[in-house]
Amino acid sequence: IAAEVEAKRLAEEKAQAEAVALAAKQKAEAETKARQEARLKAEAEAKAQEQARLKAEAEEKAREEARVKAEAEAKQLAAERAKAEAAALEAKRQAEAQAKAQEEARIKAEAEAKAQEQARIKAEAEAKRLAEEKRIASEKATQAEAAAKRAAEQKPTGGVTVSVASKAPPVLSKRKSKITNVDVVNRSLDRSQMTIGVEYEYSKDDNLPHLGVDLARTGEGVSDYFNTPPIELGKKSRNFALFPVKFQPPAAQTAQLASFPTDKVWVYLGDPSDKSYIFNATMLLVWHPPGSGADGAAATPANGSTISLEDFKQNDPFSGYVTVHYNLVGDSGKVRVRVFDSAKPKSEEWFESDDVEVKSGPGVQIVKFAVPLDSKSPNDLFTCDTIQIELLDSQDKQLAVLKKQTQMSWAKPKQ
Repeated sequence: IAAEVEAKRLAEEKAQAEAVALAAKQKAEAETKARQEARLKAEAEAKAQEQARLKAEAEEKAREEARVKAEAEAKQLAAERAKAEAAALEAKRQAEAQAKAQEEARIKAEAEAKAQEQARIKAEAEAKRLAEEKRIASEKATQAEAAAKRAAEQKPTGGVTVSVASKAPPVLSKRKSKITNVDVVNRSLDRSQMTIGVEYEYSKDDNLPHLGVDLARTGEGVSDYFNTPPIELGKKSRNFALFPVKFQPPAAQTAQLASFPTDKVWVYLGDPSDKSYIFNATMLLVWHPPGSGADGAAATPANGSTISLEDFKQNDPFSGYVTVHYNLVGDSGKVRVRVFDSAKPKSEEWFESDDVEVKSGPGVQIVKFAVPLDSKSPNDLFTCDTIQIELLDSQDKQLAVLKKQTQMSWAKPKQ
């Protein structure tokens, strides 16, 4: 019985030990499982946190990109708005400028139209005056011719021979004083008097404090038919002088000198008894005795139209102009000027001049011409001797033409 009890006790202790071992094993397995589950949970949580972090970073990046894009779009919109506002402002400014220009053009056109009308009225009045003066001059000439005829019949051996003394042309001297421009600033109605303006730079080293002008024709000496006193430079504060010039031929020659052309203006230092010429200008002028009323040499008309030369001025070695009187019979026409060397007719291609449109009736017109930069002249310096002025109709048919001979020196402009 004791052995059974012992065996039973041992069996119970073994069963208890096995139960404890089983419980310990189960506990260990449970703890291992718990730790495994905790590790997996921790890993899952860490992964979730990493994914949340990456998601947060992605969202932050997306928000930043959206912000940058929004700022860029806002900036672009602002630039486009500013550009549109600037374009609108420029369009407004251009519209205002165009409107102002159109208004100024309208005012200018009205002023030009008014000036043309006044010029036309003045030209008509001038033409009527000239016609009346010519008529009176013609009557006077007829009376003078009759008187001369009667005098000749009474005294057949008498009479006056008109001659122009031949003199050597003046010679330019070397002086420090300079003449910068010479021009006609005023003319009397009968062309017996003109005022010549001279711009100068006087050097006291020349020690000749008087300035004067003389008139001459190419190849001849200064004419004795003109009267103009010199001026004293010391009394002038401006470098500009005016010289009233009177055409005063001898009384015995007045009737025979109804028209007297000159083409040279000589400027001198010194007094009339001792002149030192320092400059000459080519300027074709037509003079008439006081009260003659003549209007210069008129062109031969083709249909009653006429043209006559008022004057010619060479501004510089490259350009010049002519002033002409015309009377156009027809609706419209033009004035054309040609400058050339009579020995080389094609030399007219060395110059350029635009035809000037004119209206029917009498008028006065200035026509400019010049040596262009691309002139076909073979030389930089050259001479010409002829000015031809033509009055044409609207079909370029020649109605009147005149030629004037005067020696001119020209130069090709520098680039």
